[in-house]
Order: sequence, then C-alpha cells, then structure tokens
Amino acid sequence: MPAPTRRPGTSAPAPGRTGRYFFYAGEFRNGRPAGLGVLRTGSSLYAGEFLDGRVHGHGVLTFLGDRSKYVGEFREGNMHGRGTTYRGDGSVAQSGVFEAGVLRQADPAPALAPAPLPAPVAATTPPVAATAPPAAAAPAPAPARPRAPAVAAQPGWAAGRVATVDGSRLGGKLEEVVLSINGISIAGERVSYSPELADDGSYRQRLAPGQYRFGTGAVTARLGEREFRLPLEPVGERWNRNRDAADGIAQDFVWKTTGPTPYGRSSGPDANNHTHWYGAHVRAAWQTWRADINKGTTPPPAGSRLRFTVRPLSPTVDGQQLAPFVVERDWDPRTGNKDLNDLPPADLEITGVVVLPDGSSKPMRFQGRGDYPNFKPALQAPLTPGGVGGAYAPLNAGWVVD
Repeated sequence: MPAPTRRPGTSAPAPGRTGRYFFYAGEFRNGRPAGLGVLRTGSSLYAGEFLDGRVHGHGVLTFLGDRSKYVGEFREGNMHGRGTTYRGDGSVAQSGVFEAGVLRQADPAPALAPAPLPAPVAATTPPVAATAPPAAAAPAPAPARPRAPAVAAQPGWAAGRVATVDGSRLGGKLEEVVLSINGISIAGERVSYSPELADDGSYRQRLAPGQYRFGTGAVTARLGEREFRLPLEPVGERWNRNRDAADGIAQDFVWKTTGPTPYGRSSGPDANNHTHWYGAHVRAAWQTWRADINKGTTPPPAGSRLRFTVRPLSPTVDGQQLAPFVVERDWDPRTGNKDLNDLPPADLEITGVVVLPDGSSKPMRFQGRGDYPNFKPALQAPLTPGGVGGAYAPLNAGWVVD
C-alpha cells in the first residue's frame, strides 16, 4: 500500500518498498483500502480518502517528527491539487496548487506585517460580526435545552458535569463522552477511573483513598456518517493537579464548538491561525492565475470589501440549527488571503461578492475541494474530520473575481 511518507517535492513510496511499519484502519472495497481511512507509518499519519488501495482524494498528512502537516488533495499517493502545508506551530508554510508532490502555483505570500483581521466571536453568536442576509429568513428558534445540574463534591468521590458554554446539556448525535481520572492509592497502587456520564450530563465516581488528577476529556459525535472526536475543556486551573480523595474532587468540563482554545488564549488569539480556535476553518486565497482559461487575474482595487454569505447545509455537530449569515473582510492587496476561522462546525455553502470602493459589486468564483481547475459560483465546505487527535480538517479554497 503506498503511504505518503515524504514531504512535498518527492513522490510517495511504491507498494512494498517502504520497509516500514504501517497500520491501516478504515473502509475497504474489493480487499483494498477505499473510502475513508487512517494510515500510520513509522514517520507519518494520514487520515482521509483512499481509492483502489492508494491515498487519493482529500486528506490530512501529519509528519510525526515535527508535527508539520499537509492538508489538501492527493492523487495516486502524491500531493496533487489544492493544498496547504503547515509548520508544527500551525503557521502556514506553503499554499497553492500541487502537482505530483511539487508546488506549482503558490498563493500570494502575506506581507511581513499584514493588517490584523477581526477575531472570531464566541460560540453563542454568529462568527466574525455576522449578520443575517436580507433575503434569508431565520428558522424558528429551537427549544431551549435542559440545563445540566451543578454537582457538589463529597468526601471519597469525584463529581461534576459536562455541559455547553451556557450550562445546557450536550446536543447532537453523541457516540461517547470520555473522562479519565488517574492517581495513586494510599496502598501505593496506580488507579484509573473512567466515570460514566448520566443522561443529565452529570457524573459521580467513588474513589479509593489516595491522590488523583484528571486527564483531558473528549466527546465523540457524528454528523451524518462522519465521526468527530472533539476535546472537552476542563473548568478551572486545578484539573491536572493532585487532589486528595478524602476532600472530595469537583471537576466540570465544557464542550466548546467555537471560540478560542486554551492554546489560543495563552498565545494571544491570532485570527489568522486556525489552531487557536475551536471552530471550523476555511482558507480563502485570491488566485493570480486561472488554469481553466489559461489567463491571469486582476485583483480587486484597494479599499474594496469582501462579503461572504455562509449558508449552513446541516445542523452543527452539537445539534444546532443555524440561519445563514454574512462575514465581511477588508480587502488587503498585500496579503491576498482572507481566512474564515472559527466557523460553526457544519456543512456550509459559501458565496461572495467584492464590494468595490464606488459601491458597485462583482461576484466571486471559488475553487474548492475537487474543483481544480474550475472556479464555481459557490464553495461547498463539508465538515471533514481532521484525523487522529484532530477536530476538523481545514478547507483550502481559491477565489477570483468573475
């Protein structure tokens, strides 16, 4: 099975020639990997689409040594089509159109000091100063979810709740919620617990006398047939510190689908770094060349604004029904890139116009997953799993003015 263990610029090794350990888990067709799967080799981890035993389609390739990754299109084991490489810290290394593992058409490079973009907003409001488009009618508000009860600690027990940001019970199609408690008993034995969550979002776990700390929590949820393993954020600062069972241990967790992650908050949330945010991410880059018509493009003039209309095509992964909304960006010719970070985790359709300085507008055309070399009036942005240890795979897209 060819495994994409090489970096851009080299082809994937041929079947049976790697000499390295690999493990595959996923779908098969006619005895060969086909469909969605995960492939691990000695140096890399790939999660995405396969065809006839080969890495083919859209996927995420992570290099285990430095945690750098490639997100985008593959063809017969090679990086081919639109994609982006990321450094281990989440910053963009290369982005554009790859052919046979080589970057052939790079997206415009950002300036050394680009103008900051507006930060994404919290989970309870539409992202990035969004407003409902005039022609779209909002659906009837969904009934409020029941509140998850507060749980007090008792001596000899660990207790708490798992809830949404506003304290409601979890929604969506949940497969499992995993919490872990690890410690050492007074007898010197290592002890581990995985408390079960009650229907109301609370948990209680009796503890043997000793010292304990919590591990990170996770929720596994489905959107259609796709499965997502998403982090739970522990509340407070003592979750990973030793605490005595005799005192009782209270620990709550929150499921956040948008907003800054702890890493983003500690680093100072960067609107251009999708790893700083819980929500989904679309990287929209202006294209200097149209391969479909073999012609260069003209960028919008300075002072223009980009107006993206985002229409949810599905509920969010946590079961919310959202109305369409609009995201606006000031166009900066120095960068050419307008990332849409912290979007609600759902299948989305994105259209857009460029509003020129004189008030007139021109429609945008998009090149997304599987579109190359064509540009289309609407960008289809399905929510895609980000692989083992990841949440959502970034979607790389290009755009031009029609």
